[in-house]
Amino acid sequence: MKIFLIVVAIILAFITLLLFSPLKIIVEYRDKKVKLIFRCAFLKFTVKDSAFRKKEKTAKSNNKKTDDAPNDGASRIKKMQTGFDSAKDALDEILDLVKHRARFSDIYVRLRYGTGDAANTGILYGAIWSLTGNVYAYLCRHFYVEFPTVELEPQFDKTAFEIEAQGIITTRLVHIIKCVIKLLPKLRAGK
Repeated sequence: MKIFLIVVAIILAFITLLLFSPLKIIVEYRDKKVKLIFRCAFLKFTVKDSAFRKKEKTAKSNNKKTDDAPNDGASRIKKMQTGFDSAKDALDEILDLVKHRARFSDIYVRLRYGTGDAANTGILYGAIWSLTGNVYAYLCRHFYVEFPTVELEPQFDKTAFEIEAQGIITTRLVHIIKCVIKLLPKLRAGK
């Protein structure tokens, strides 16, 4: 009986350690490939781009089989708006649950872009910096965010678009589980 209690105590201590130790999610996007690294206490788990691509291909093949609706612009816009509205509601609920419990750090974004016209590229340069400031302010309202490193490389003489980004999101596993538990009934009702 004593051995059983010791084993149960060790398992509970391990679970408590995992639930309350910080979970670091390292996100890297480079050369059109996504890499996620999860670190919690002494555990490390990596998810590479191939896991995302397989799901994307099967979803596309399923959509081709079932999509018999007309392919006009208005119906596509209406479909996108409906998807955006449902995603926005879920995102707002997640933000309320995780508000100020997540930390963004070591954010690095490199963007190389060009329109082929120097004047348009210059205007786009100002628009991107404006958007960067707005996104940063929005994130600061909901999370602890270190100021990101943003490198914009305008290509004035050619058309180009390349983006490279990485960052670390730190939260506790308890907060993620709490979000999943709160959103699970809504996700099941949506299916």
